[in-house]
Amino acid sequence: MDQLLNVDLQEQAPSAEETPSGNAIITTYEIVVNNSDIGGAGVDKLYFHDGTKTPSESYADIQMYSPNTELLWGSTDADDYTLKTYTAFPFEFTGYERRTTGSLPRPSITFANINRTFTAYLANYDELIGAKIIRRKTLAKYLGENPPVEFPKEIYYIERKTLENQLQVQFELASNFDVQGITLPTRRVIGTRCPWKYKDATIGGCDWEANSKHDYNVRGKPYLDEKVYLNANNEYITASETSSSSTFSVWSTDADIAGSTYAKGNYVEYFQPQATDYDIDSATGTTSTSIYTIDETGLSLTPTALINDSDGITTSDTTIDFDGASTDFPTRGVIQIEDEAIKYDNRSSIRFSNCERGFNGTTAATHANNTQIVGEEHISVRGSTVSAWDHNEVHLKIKTYVESGGDTVITVISPAANGFSSYTGGGILSPTRNTLYKCIRTHTPTIATRPGESGTTWELGDICSKSITGCKNRFGFNPGGGWSNGISGIRTRKPRGQSSVKGSGYVVIPTLTIGESWAAGTAYAVAPDSANDGYGFVAHGDNHYKVTTAGTSTSTPPTHGKDGTTAGTGATFEWLGTRATAQINALDNGSIITENLEMTAVGDGYIISRAYYPVTVGVSWAANTAYSLNDYIAHNVYHYKVTSAGTSNSTPPTHTTGAQTEGAEFTYLGARAKIVVILKSEQITTALPFGGFPGALGYA
Repeated sequence: MDQLLNVDLQEQAPSAEETPSGNAIITTYEIVVNNSDIGGAGVDKLYFHDGTKTPSESYADIQMYSPNTELLWGSTDADDYTLKTYTAFPFEFTGYERRTTGSLPRPSITFANINRTFTAYLANYDELIGAKIIRRKTLAKYLGENPPVEFPKEIYYIERKTLENQLQVQFELASNFDVQGITLPTRRVIGTRCPWKYKDATIGGCDWEANSKHDYNVRGKPYLDEKVYLNANNEYITASETSSSSTFSVWSTDADIAGSTYAKGNYVEYFQPQATDYDIDSATGTTSTSIYTIDETGLSLTPTALINDSDGITTSDTTIDFDGASTDFPTRGVIQIEDEAIKYDNRSSIRFSNCERGFNGTTAATHANNTQIVGEEHISVRGSTVSAWDHNEVHLKIKTYVESGGDTVITVISPAANGFSSYTGGGILSPTRNTLYKCIRTHTPTIATRPGESGTTWELGDICSKSITGCKNRFGFNPGGGWSNGISGIRTRKPRGQSSVKGSGYVVIPTLTIGESWAAGTAYAVAPDSANDGYGFVAHGDNHYKVTTAGTSTSTPPTHGKDGTTAGTGATFEWLGTRATAQINALDNGSIITENLEMTAVGDGYIISRAYYPVTVGVSWAANTAYSLNDYIAHNVYHYKVTSAGTSNSTPPTHTTGAQTEGAEFTYLGARAKIVVILKSEQITTALPFGGFPGALGYA
């Protein structure tokens, strides 16, 4: 049957895709790990393809027959084959070539690892070393043939892992002639050019809408819960109050504060109606809300849940328990409860945590038990014969979403100060998607020239470069501000070009305290404050905090954790996470060396406002404190030993030779070590449009 391929190739050249005759070349891959169950119970293979469009107009699954065992390749008996589903997955396959002289080629395969799928495979299958990769090619019209009609298959083995990080895993391959007899476990792949169609959830491929929102700062101004946009050159377009060639504002008929026109090359964000339309059955209006009734259910415009707390929630609660479809909400985002928007940093199966109340200019309020929670979604209403109800230029935020008696009743926050009059019907309602547009002609904005409506004034600005770099920048977005998981390393040097100080004269191993320790009677500035060394972040006990209201601390230290409220003790301290700890294991001739430093707990919730975080080495001197003989204390850049017990006075020791009495006697030992710790890069967990292989690890 393989002769059919020769006939097809002689009749005409196969096209890239969408060939009516079915002559598009389809490439599928199989990864074989013997006796592994890597593809599910009793399945030792992963089946995938590169996203090539099939005759069914789908970038998702395609089907092709594969032999029941590896020994049956080439069999002409249809009973020896089973129809298998090949899942679309982004990968890069480079270095492939055919040659008759010289050494055998060593291709390279790179797999997307953003959802950590390959990290799991590496951990469970000996890093997939020796896994067999089978590359199959056929024409689209022969996908359903049994026995399969295909070109000669190509076989490679994973020779070694050359790269692994949160974004990708890369392997070097060897041909089957190069590794005869090797039968070790498996592994996976990715490509230089992404074959998936961008922004099309209906057909499949890369759908970047889901969890693409993050916090970051532009010139000191915070932009919370904003989308991450890239242009065709993989450059970030960030939020701002004005539109420009590198920043975007939200489109309006008033342009932005830069003037009344949009200039060529400027970017704006616009809530574009999606393809799904619902006929409005009826509508009513009040001074604050508008209510639309759709004569059907199951619209899935926004996730919903109910407050699950017998006492409801107060204006200061930062955790919100709920029941309902928890997996419909992103792990981090914004919810709407009545008129209040609430930002949360984590969602479990029953709780929204680290909530910021009164988000986006709304007012924190009390909410009763069983009050509905909805995702922060917008709809577009248009096409009404009543002009006052035609909100073609307005994006309406959903307030409540209820299905009852075969109808869906949607309450939105009214964009008009006086509400709207009721009407009996007319118009359509659609979900929206906010996306980026680029101005292609300088103009004064009107309804007729809005993005998505006029092709002469706007073009899509959020353009995928179709490359691994674009995927890395988009899914691996790491803003200059925001949250970090914790502290990863420790160094004996200070930032801003200051030299390393390992200290001298140490005779006992000093303690290490990460971060500025809270102290009574101390003036604290709001974090982040670059004017002082503490930056407005302090630590006490097992916790570390951020100063949110400036003031002088009282005698009561902050002790609250994640379940407590922001506490005020002169200044106001917001809990950020558990405190990181470190220790020194040994000294070298009275000095601290890097090899002797060890992180004992990385902590969590550290703020990326600086590249380094200060460490206090030893016990800092304090006034009016009783010191015992042979205590060790430090002050400024010096450290001392107590050689005569006593209570310190108000004058700290500053001498650099011999002993000095300041209530107690302090003998100079040497220079105090200066140490900083290094924050982890932000680890963002983003739900990808592809979830792995059915039945396999990491599949979603």
